[in-house]
Amino acid sequence: MKNYFGLLLILSLFTWASCTSGSSDSNYVSPPGGDTDTDTDSDSDSDSDSDVDQTANIDAGADLSQLSMIDTLEDGDGSIMHRGGRWGAWYTFSDESAGSTLNPSGDFVPGNSGHDSGFAAALSGSGFSDWGAGMGFDLSNAGDSTCPEAPSSGRNAYDLSKFDGITFWAKGSHSIRVVIATKETLATEDEGTCASDCDNHYGRTIKLNSEWTQYAFKFSNLSQDEGWGTEVNFNLANAVAVMFMTDANVTVDFAVDDIAFFGATDADPTLGNGTTEGAEDFNIAAGFRASSYGLAEKGITYNDYSYLGGVGTTMSNYFTDGRPSALWIVGEIDTNENPGTCMLNFPNDSSFIENAIFQECDENEAALTHFDSLGYKLWIQVEPGMADVGKLIDAILDRYSHHPCVAGFAVDAEWYSTTSEDGGTEVSDADASSWLSKIKSYNPKYSLVLKHWLSNYMPSPMDGIIYVSDSQNVSDYATLKSNFQQWSYDMGTADIGYQVGYDKDKFWWDTLTNPPEYIGTDLKNTFGERMKAYFWVDFTITDAFPK
Repeated sequence: MKNYFGLLLILSLFTWASCTSGSSDSNYVSPPGGDTDTDTDSDSDSDSDSDVDQTANIDAGADLSQLSMIDTLEDGDGSIMHRGGRWGAWYTFSDESAGSTLNPSGDFVPGNSGHDSGFAAALSGSGFSDWGAGMGFDLSNAGDSTCPEAPSSGRNAYDLSKFDGITFWAKGSHSIRVVIATKETLATEDEGTCASDCDNHYGRTIKLNSEWTQYAFKFSNLSQDEGWGTEVNFNLANAVAVMFMTDANVTVDFAVDDIAFFGATDADPTLGNGTTEGAEDFNIAAGFRASSYGLAEKGITYNDYSYLGGVGTTMSNYFTDGRPSALWIVGEIDTNENPGTCMLNFPNDSSFIENAIFQECDENEAALTHFDSLGYKLWIQVEPGMADVGKLIDAILDRYSHHPCVAGFAVDAEWYSTTSEDGGTEVSDADASSWLSKIKSYNPKYSLVLKHWLSNYMPSPMDGIIYVSDSQNVSDYATLKSNFQQWSYDMGTADIGYQVGYDKDKFWWDTLTNPPEYIGTDLKNTFGERMKAYFWVDFTITDAFPK
């Protein structure tokens, strides 16, 4: 089943690509000013750097242990991953010789069958008699996007000096040249600074194989093509684009996949190891629940993270060795237009997920970065509906697990495997074990939070899971506490937590002196070290914590 919203997003990305100088049907790269290496030996490279083995697929000293992924193509769209400050769309280009054909030639659509995956960037065509054809992407070009995190308009420079090189997988029947275009090698009409004999970018020419092969080239081993073009220094701080090009008179048929930079020399935001502290390392995580709909009732958005950060800090200060925390909901169930669909508030960099809809703009990155600075330990939560929880875990933790504030993943079982407000489906032991194993594969310190008000929806008690009750709509605090005591009993010796502060209970908790502190400290005194989490709901957050 196709993701309709995803298709709209893809179309919008293709539209903005066609509105920029990087349109896929424009002459994006000016014709080179001389020989582009038409020799046919197995090396297929005319560069004169004799101390570098130009026939090697992977340069000596290329450390591929940590990669900053540019694009896996698995989201099926024409945009690179919006990570590490990068932003751009794929495009194709050619010399537009009379009678030539190029596929894709308009909106960029990834080809089927990638490197051990469903998609790759693929290009085919023929009839290019002048200088050839190619495909590529800009590294910092927002197009017409209005996302707050998008770069400024135009083809901006992107600093590659923090990386050692580029790696990718490729296959094909001919040679290609992979290049890094910089401001100094791009012509002024292409938003560069080169005045004449332009587009001789630093790169490497390689002979492709018919099978998928990995390549990894250090930037220090790239060079300009010989015999033409303006010679310039390779200014990595002014990188603009990555492109894969063919010569003239070549029947084009090649594909690339899993493109990444390697060897970061500083703290790249996509490479962090995340938290080094798990729930077992502190007394309690205390804070708030955050959903877009709950916060909206109080006139708050996810962008109000400074206020929200203060709420968690205040809550944690009620306890000895507390950590400010949140249940930060990034996926909310749609029970109206698309019943059972999980609506996620960030772009999809992973594979297609049935019953999940993503959006172009990321609503979480700035907040999580702020929470990092406050020493938060929070769980990223979903209301999964009919979407596969395992795939949601991958999509979410692959994007956000580098944040030290992330302590794990949370599932609201009330919305698990359901299309309506019916209480969800019981989480089986097999489900919980599978999710926990996947979460810990990202970080062994991570824990899984499972939430419901009915214990029979929970799996058997097990280590690594915090069982959170959100019981509400009771006559008084004594009744709520009794419900929580039953929850504690039903969960055996497993870690537990509680979510409180609902509107339906306000008539009694509003009579307490400092309700969040009173309820939280009393529950902690009652349940002791097993109580690892305590959250106030967003529906009444400004009542309890005036803004």
